[in-house]
Amino acid sequence: MAILLYGFVMNDLLHRPVGPAFEIGMVYLAFAAALLLPFTRRASSAAALIACAAAAIAWFSGARAYFVIAYLLVTIIHVFVFTAAFVLYGALKSRSRAAMISFGVLAACAASFFIYMPDATPPPDWLRALYSRFEPLNEQLMRLFGFDDRRIFETPRAVAVMRLIAFAYTYHYLNWFSKTRIIGWHAVSRRRALGIAALWIASVAVYASNYALGFSILYLLSLLHVLLEFPLDHKTFAGIAKELRARA
Repeated sequence: MAILLYGFVMNDLLHRPVGPAFEIGMVYLAFAAALLLPFTRRASSAAALIACAAAAIAWFSGARAYFVIAYLLVTIIHVFVFTAAFVLYGALKSRSRAAMISFGVLAACAASFFIYMPDATPPPDWLRALYSRFEPLNEQLMRLFGFDDRRIFETPRAVAVMRLIAFAYTYHYLNWFSKTRIIGWHAVSRRRALGIAALWIASVAVYASNYALGFSILYLLSLLHVLLEFPLDHKTFAGIAKELRARA
């Protein structure tokens, strides 16, 4: 996060662009560490594994996919793929039919955007400006799906991708807010609840005064929670594999 904060200050506040290769490498390293360290008992083994991971990341840094995969990892993979994995793991572990239906509905909603694709209505210029920070996600997804047209607002395929992104982020937020037993909303102290409310109001105020600044500042908190969730992501996929083996 210190490296990412340095990049944010240089690029967004001082307007002295720095190359993102090292920042992206740190994201990869956090992802690798979250996978390796929970299964490593000796400190020397952990250090050796992290060193090997860092060397592999440095070797991979020259590839074009180096930037694309990291960008997708902290955006759509985090909010959609990992969230779907959480839902599936919970359904398999609890053996709940309702939970499996919930996972099926999630998958059906995502597929429906590419089955029914209405015509696009071009948005106003002010909305395009607000969305400019997210445009690379649309472009990368359209390239991933094989859509040759890169206009992210004007075509039915572009609208399908936009709907998928909107659904993925909204579902991700609502899914976590509904995890009342896991997060323990009812157990939050009054002081902490007031602190959370004050932080939220301050965040909205920054957005209202300067949207670009608000996006940049809140991006750091957003990315922090993505990094801190990596161990849970790995544990979830390991749990899915364990449940499927048990059923087999």
